Amino acid sequence: MCLRLGIGEDAGRYGDRTPLILVSDGALAVRSALNGDVDYKYIGPALQPREVYNIKIQQTQQNDPNTYNFDVSFNGQFLGTVPNMIAMKFNDVKLYAGDSFYPAANAQMWNLVVKSKECD
Repeated sequence: MCLRLGIGEDAGRYGDRTPLILVSDGALAVRSALNGDVDYKYIGPALQPREVYNIKIQQTQQNDPNTYNFDVSFNGQFLGTVPNMIAMKFNDVKLYAGDSFYPAANAQMWNLVVKSKECD
């Protein structure tokens, strides 16, 4: 499975993966532009075929207007957070369910929700 929000390329520019969610070596992998790294990697739990998972990724502004937390939850359980000190606004972000960089997976997605809002 590959689900990507990005500005167009695979991983050469900050914002190409914002985020990219995929299965890598049988595990959940989340990759995103965080803290100046164009391809920050978070490896989550192992995934089993034919199982349904609830994955939630969000970035929220903190009390300090220059700090955002990038959070990952899996099946309702909070897995971790990464403070993002270089959060950026990206224009013309595209959503891909499979793309020219990764083959489409034999998988299904339900109840996909993508939200975006302006932050201070």
